[in-house]
Amino acid sequence: MEFIVIGKRERVITTTTTITEYFDGVLKVTKKNVMELTDCEAVEDGDPTGWYGHVEQALEWDVPYTDTTSSDIVEIEREETTKTETTWIDLDVSWF
Repeated sequence: MEFIVIGKRERVITTTTTITEYFDGVLKVTKKNVMELTDCEAVEDGDPTGWYGHVEQALEWDVPYTDTTSSDIVEIEREETTKTETTWIDLDVSWF
């Protein structure tokens, strides 16, 4: 089958890459950097365990840190997956 067609098609291709890193080591983050990233208060009801959640959140947002051991943070495993999605935003066809 053959068709004579004039038209235009437009699409958006979105590629999402997810990287999962498993690591082990001792690192040092500054209270100032954590506070800047998370907008948390300097003192939380006198409970120092409240900081674990703030530091975890700051690590998700790439807080600067230094390694306190003699070697670098050890990356145990790294997983990377890529997903591509196509969305058609315009399709205009004239048939003859």
